[in-house]
Amino acid sequence: MRKRASIVFLALVFLGVSGILSCETLNIAVTGNLFRPADSNFRDLYGSSAFFPEIRVEKSFHLGLSLWGSYSGFSKDAKSAVLGLAIESKQSLYGFGLSYKIPLKETLKLRLEAGLFADHHKEEGMGVKASGTAIGLRAGCGLVHKLSGPLSLLGELSYMKASDTVEGEDFDLGGLRFGFGFGLSL
Repeated sequence: MRKRASIVFLALVFLGVSGILSCETLNIAVTGNLFRPADSNFRDLYGSSAFFPEIRVEKSFHLGLSLWGSYSGFSKDAKSAVLGLAIESKQSLYGFGLSYKIPLKETLKLRLEAGLFADHHKEEGMGVKASGTAIGLRAGCGLVHKLSGPLSLLGELSYMKASDTVEGEDFDLGGLRFGFGFGLSL
């Protein structure tokens, strides 16, 4: 089942990216994100939040409806509670979905999004390596404020939900994400 979901996700990403690249105009957004993991064990070990950049490519195709694809990732270091040995966690997040922009004012739009994401995660420490990939859901909203020319200011809030079992241990890979950044319309 997981293999089939991964194949479907990659096919959707491929179709989406090829459709975006064939378009004449693109919107590119770069945001800095504060992430609060949903998994309490992750928070206890690595801290209550992680900061990471995200790049998103988006193409409007019909009356405010857009297709988007994104990439982000982060790593966190910690020490085991008992032995004090180094542990490292790395996550790479690949997203794909639809968004809808609702004009609020001449220079301000509300952006709603829903999509899928793949979370490739790897943890290494105390002589043990564990990794996996999980497919999850992402939903959010934000504001897009058009500045001068092709530049926009962005504020976003989203929730990601995914889970995985690695070496018999269940992990909640999602969490709350707050992002702030800039967009460029080409």
